[in-house]
Amino acid sequence: MSEKYFQLSKNFAMRGWRDLEYNLQHQPSGRVFYLPKSAADAVFLSFNGIPVNSPAMLPLHRQVLTALVENGLGVFSAEFSAPEEFQRYRKAECNCTQSIHWSITGRCNLRCRHCYLDAPDAFYGEMSLEQCITIMDQMVEANICCVSITGGEPLVRPDWTQFITALKERHLHIEAIYTNGLAVTEKWIGQFQALYPEKMLFSLSFDGIGCHDWLRGRVGMEARTIEAIKLLTAHGYPIEIETPIFKDNLDKLPATCELLADLGIRNWKLSPMIESKAWEKYSAEHTASTDEMIRAAVVLLEKFEELNKPFNLQIAHYYIYEKNSNKAYAPAFSGENSEKALKSPLCSCMRQHPYLLPDGTLMPCMPLANCGLDNQMPNLLKTPLVEVLRPGSALYALSDMRLGDFLENHAQECNQCEHKYICKGGCRACARQCGDLYGPDTQMCRYFKAGDYRFFEKFSQRR
Repeated sequence: MSEKYFQLSKNFAMRGWRDLEYNLQHQPSGRVFYLPKSAADAVFLSFNGIPVNSPAMLPLHRQVLTALVENGLGVFSAEFSAPEEFQRYRKAECNCTQSIHWSITGRCNLRCRHCYLDAPDAFYGEMSLEQCITIMDQMVEANICCVSITGGEPLVRPDWTQFITALKERHLHIEAIYTNGLAVTEKWIGQFQALYPEKMLFSLSFDGIGCHDWLRGRVGMEARTIEAIKLLTAHGYPIEIETPIFKDNLDKLPATCELLADLGIRNWKLSPMIESKAWEKYSAEHTASTDEMIRAAVVLLEKFEELNKPFNLQIAHYYIYEKNSNKAYAPAFSGENSEKALKSPLCSCMRQHPYLLPDGTLMPCMPLANCGLDNQMPNLLKTPLVEVLRPGSALYALSDMRLGDFLENHAQECNQCEHKYICKGGCRACARQCGDLYGPDTQMCRYFKAGDYRFFEKFSQRR
């Protein structure tokens, strides 16, 4: 019988953490697939050149490797091919975190009226390239393999080519780049493709037809953003659009939906305006009420269905549509309606995708920046990432808080609520905006208790 060997897909590596011993990590995205010990042993044997049909491979090992091949995680071949060095097993002395959302600069070439970072004044500054590389090395040590890059405006860094090169040298993948598009030209795209040929997601803000220039604080940005979307799409980059919902753009959302469909974007995410320090002076006149947002969202969904759902869509906690699966559901209902939820983190996003400020401070999420909490969080220039991602750090205490602890020790109002297992107290950033970081998110209270979810039932199914 001819020998047959298992080869792990080049997009995967064997990784371990203190809380997850054996895993396959998808390198471009950081997603983790847990392996039982028997499955890990099968992969280790294959790494050492043991054929699948060798007596050293138990029937269980063969079953595991066959399942990995059937699920696209590897292939069988007639010859042994050693894994890449980065694919070999490496364990980090911290708990698992999938990726980091990184503001690589606090500077910007716009003056957005709602900016979390008070750009362009660069309240949080900008680390040197050497300091950034130090943090990249910490990510490698923590088995974090991907980042999403934002700012400020990330493309204003004069050393962005060296920054990208340093990421590539460490097998740190770029999951997405968040940009206002002002620096995106044909020439820039050519330079970037030569440096980084992979087609990652580009995320741009677009605040609605006729509203973009005002919110971004610069005339002509709406046309410039549309041009950037067209350029990136023409070069094969998937595009995500983020739109804050505020009073001025409510009636523009259906027309904006048509425009984005024509532009061929992949994702559109809409969310209520979260009160930043910069937005405080505009809030009274421009923040939309919950009733106004709901009415506008319903009208938008009618237009979205009329257009045959041309892209992935998320509207706050009201609605998600996934085009590949053709599924529409309410994300607010995605939790488990049982006591099993008590052991789950309050927010999986905070737990798995923390946010790194331009000065090296690691935050649970971007909307919690510049609200005083940053003074309590660790700085990676002073405390190594592997220490920050262990139980006991200030960041970990918040990001890994379980629903049971939250209900017992913090939000007694939530503890008495019949919706607590699904809602989990809502969003921490929204709760802070309501007055208490550890209190209930009153928007979610209204969604369940006042029955706001009923406005969206005809557009989606409960998950």
